[in-house]
Amino acid sequence: MKHIIIPTVFIAAIALLMPACDKAPTAPTASQPDDRVKALEAEITRLKAAKPTTPKPVGELTRELATALLNKHLAEPHISQIAFKEGGLNKAKQDGLLSETGGFPPGFRFTDKGIAMAHGLANANSRVELAPFGMQEPKFTLASPVGERVTEVTGIALAPVPNICVAEYVTDYLIPDAAQTMYQYIYSGQKAKATFQKFDDGWRVAR
Repeated sequence: MKHIIIPTVFIAAIALLMPACDKAPTAPTASQPDDRVKALEAEITRLKAAKPTTPKPVGELTRELATALLNKHLAEPHISQIAFKEGGLNKAKQDGLLSETGGFPPGFRFTDKGIAMAHGLANANSRVELAPFGMQEPKFTLASPVGERVTEVTGIALAPVPNICVAEYVTDYLIPDAAQTMYQYIYSGQKAKATFQKFDDGWRVAR
């Protein structure tokens, strides 16, 4: 009889595989709840237990409050034109600040003297606009917009709809100190109105 010789390496490999074959497969464990789900459940429980907060009552719109809200609203540069006061245009022409450009109604531009006196309010591109038949005060276009500051709230009235107020106010333009010599020709501010709306956290200037 012939003897069959089996290599030692082959026997060792079979020995390593046998335990793995003998083991029964283990059942998968149940998956655990996601951490985010736990956190959400905890937040819902906290909110249910929390006591509801009562918002503070919002009072009436006073002139002081209206002034503060308006100044915050109007400080950003938004005025692109300023009107000449009565007689201001003719005086500016007489003083050499303006020169006529023709047309109907006639147009005007700032001279070098006028640009220097305006201290940044006007430049070579600034033009004076006249309304036909003098229906409106003449205005000139600013070199760059300016803001304004409320000097007085002259009155507050309730609107026909709830939680709405209308305030009348007077402003000063926020222009450089050096340019305030122009006030002998132009208005230093304007009269205007603003609408306020009452919210649960206070009054706001309506956009």
